[in-house]
Amino acid sequence: MNDIIEKLVETYPYYVVTPFNKVYDEKSNFFELEDYFLENYLEVFAEKIIFIVLRILASHNAYIQLTELPVDVKYSYPTLEDLSDLSYNDLSKIIKDCINCKASAIDILFYEENILIYISSQFDVVVFGKNENLLKDIEEIVTREGLFFIRYDSW
Repeated sequence: MNDIIEKLVETYPYYVVTPFNKVYDEKSNFFELEDYFLENYLEVFAEKIIFIVLRILASHNAYIQLTELPVDVKYSYPTLEDLSDLSYNDLSKIIKDCINCKASAIDILFYEENILIYISSQFDVVVFGKNENLLKDIEEIVTREGLFFIRYDSW
């Protein structure tokens, strides 16, 4: 599965799930907004991402793996191994820990659709792949949660 994940991460376009509706320039007060969101909105964002992921997992098969863990983090789950049998409670805790910078990252590979959701620290949630049907479903759920699904055609 790691080969598939590596190939997907290199594909374009990719999509970012974010509370920010555009790319801000140096003249904007983006950093002030980002600091405010990090201090006051990160938990809400984590809950929204959990909701999105669980909604998709309810109807699609996935391979789920943790990437590297910080030295001070102790999980009873191995890294780079299939965790798809985790309960929703356990998976929710891991996603929340990733967003709150307590775990490195989690890969959720919807292998039948060839779509990867990568969740890392803070507002770093990226979707890779080209399956239009699942991308449309993800975008719809993301939008309903009041977040933005922004397409990027290059790094």
